Amino acid sequence: MVPRSSDGRGRVFWEVALAILLSSMLFESIFMSTLLALPILLLRGRLSEGKICFLLAFEMAVVVLMTLAETSFKIEDKIDLALLFLNLVAPASMLCSGAVWMKTEKKGAVERIYLSSLPSFFILLVVALYIRRDMALQVGLTEHFLNVFGLMLEGFFHINDSVLVGSISSVLLSLSLMLIFPFIVSSICVTGFIYETVLHSKESDWEEKMGLLDVDSRFIWAFLAFWAVAIYSSFLSSFPKFLGYVVFNVALALTIAYMVQGFSVLVYLLRKFGFKIRAFPLFLVLFLIFMIVPWVNVLVFSIILVLGLAENFVELRR
Repeated sequence: MVPRSSDGRGRVFWEVALAILLSSMLFESIFMSTLLALPILLLRGRLSEGKICFLLAFEMAVVVLMTLAETSFKIEDKIDLALLFLNLVAPASMLCSGAVWMKTEKKGAVERIYLSSLPSFFILLVVALYIRRDMALQVGLTEHFLNVFGLMLEGFFHINDSVLVGSISSVLLSLSLMLIFPFIVSSICVTGFIYETVLHSKESDWEEKMGLLDVDSRFIWAFLAFWAVAIYSSFLSSFPKFLGYVVFNVALALTIAYMVQGFSVLVYLLRKFGFKIRAFPLFLVLFLIFMIVPWVNVLVFSIILVLGLAENFVELRR
């Protein structure tokens, strides 16, 4: 084995330092915090899997220190401790998912998404069970987040009706509890897609592979079962609220699999009918539509979901 030159080691050192810096900056950003694992993952061509996993763990330690620094390293009560845990859920989930994604490169794309999502699911479950066992803590956290949403509504939307603010805040809190896991799964998809595109986009069959992503046909039964329970629970007041949130989170996360398949079907059909747009630019266009074009975004993403579900029953990619 030829030893690496001092210049090579020095270059790798600065690349690692830059990756850690970018990851920390992403964590501090508002809209891109869940992409914090990406700069480290992109070192895969330069470093071994073991070293990448070490860097992901190191970044997690940096994130913990940054989060504690924002509190001046003061945890005064159990609500502060719970808020610390909640603030660390997303970064811990994304950094763990990055390691799993890297180590499952021989598996299918959809399977990798859900294997990479398992750490997040268990992290969320542990934190939720920790909070659920203490009623006083639940009440304190609920009041905290209702106050946060209330301040946002009053500050940004100038809503001064306290009853209306309270009602909207309650709805926003419920939506947040239902969307937290699907949001992380979506972020895993985006991180994985960018990572794979950077690594493989120059390969001759990359675009063809992007048009052939597939969900196991048996997966539809889990999708239907969870959505049936989710809809049923929404009409049954006696259904345990905690379990209801879990079911909705899983149902929405399962839906993402068919969104991925729908995107793949769209890529395939566009190429079949002569549109030479590549998968990544198409993704960026859809992302911009989602972010800035209200109502149209709902229509577009509904079409993608329908394509993904339809592929399970009708072969659209012939």
